[in-house]
Amino acid sequence: MFDSMINNIENKLNEELKEYHIKEAMMLNLKKNKDEEEEKLKN
Repeated sequence: MFDSMINNIENKLNEELKEYHIKEAMMLNLKKNKDEEEEKLKN
């Protein structure tokens, strides 16, 4: 009983962590694209 509660919490945390990493990767990608566009405008 207690083990399954812990397991459920771990699964939820892992899902949230995965979502966080996906969002972080998307933000980094947007920043990279923005930086590349700004660089193009300079040249």
